[in-house]
Amino acid sequence: MRTVELPYGEGTLCMRCPSSIEVVSPLQSAHRDIHVQTRRALSHPIGSQPLFEVVRRGDSVAVLIPDATRSCPTRTMLSSVMEELERAGAGCITCVACLGIHRKMTHDEVVAAVGDMECIQHDPDRCTRVGITSRGTPVELFDEVLEHDRVIALGRIDYHYYAGYSGGYKALLPGIASRTSIVSNHSMMLESGAQAGRLDGPVRADIDELSRIRPLDFLVNVVGDVGSVVAGHGIFAHREGCRLLDSTARIKVPKADILVVSAGGHPKDINLFQAHKAMEHAKGALREGGVMILVARCPEGLGNAVFESWARRGYTPEEAIRAFWEVGFEMGAHKLARLAMLARTFRLYLVSELSEKTAMSCFFTPFATLDEALESARAAVHKNDPRVLVVRSASVLLDGV
Repeated sequence: MRTVELPYGEGTLCMRCPSSIEVVSPLQSAHRDIHVQTRRALSHPIGSQPLFEVVRRGDSVAVLIPDATRSCPTRTMLSSVMEELERAGAGCITCVACLGIHRKMTHDEVVAAVGDMECIQHDPDRCTRVGITSRGTPVELFDEVLEHDRVIALGRIDYHYYAGYSGGYKALLPGIASRTSIVSNHSMMLESGAQAGRLDGPVRADIDELSRIRPLDFLVNVVGDVGSVVAGHGIFAHREGCRLLDSTARIKVPKADILVVSAGGHPKDINLFQAHKAMEHAKGALREGGVMILVARCPEGLGNAVFESWARRGYTPEEAIRAFWEVGFEMGAHKLARLAMLARTFRLYLVSELSEKTAMSCFFTPFATLDEALESARAAVHKNDPRVLVVRSASVLLDGV
């Protein structure tokens, strides 16, 4: 027997399991200093002039940063970016938290991200239309950002279950977009090709059209858990970051009977709305009818008011899917529908701080401990020696073979 630790909130949960159990994590590189990696990326921009040449003396600059639901070394990256902006002689520099339609960041979260720099938070109700994509998405962006001469985006590239990858132009859409823009774009998750690890899917393609409508002036993205940083052109640098992520975190594994998935700890398991993404990234490695155990603390509950209202309706998975299609796409409702789709294919178990009632309303069987969940899963699959796979990080994308 051995003990496996899984990220859970700010700490870990331990699970006792046989030594034969396979644990999957991204390929590990030597520890990388994010400040050094950011400086190196800024010195070798991809498809762009250096940042200190892109920004001219006196230019006002909006620096877009991820919100509290994203695990990103924002403050470290920002210090390197500020050195370049000072070298350029930039004028007013304002950080803008890319909330999309998430909750506002707390004072402590803002300080952790930007220190004592000025930081405003996105308001999806204060946006101006600047164009429309070929797929019909109205591009409405935050007025405060549009008032600046230059726009620089910081962020992190991970897999995203319907946009293909995070990072890049997602800083604009959904980051600083209106509710109308976000709903129009995200409704494309129902179309073919909207899945993790694809750059040609409809959601990502729609997002990237902003490169012609309102181009970013510069991009700085850290790549997953690898610690590499890419910088430069909003599309070209992002594509290189996606390539680096695939080389370390896209893993082929034989399909398992039981899949134990950690959302990756804080902030990825801040609520179920965020933690669910780990299930989508790992589901390819679980056989139909198998058991998926999600390990996610979820201290902020479900994390979305519409999601919560749909969960309270007491639907079965079939009823939730049918209601979603009858109503048409609704942000927040889509999360319950995605969980319902998973529940029709797999048995869903949950170890979290959610109440038993809330967990069950989202089609999970809740457990107080990870060991209890694993013991129940072993009994449920009716095999003497079931294949158990443990995923420690939501940063991986599993392809079952």
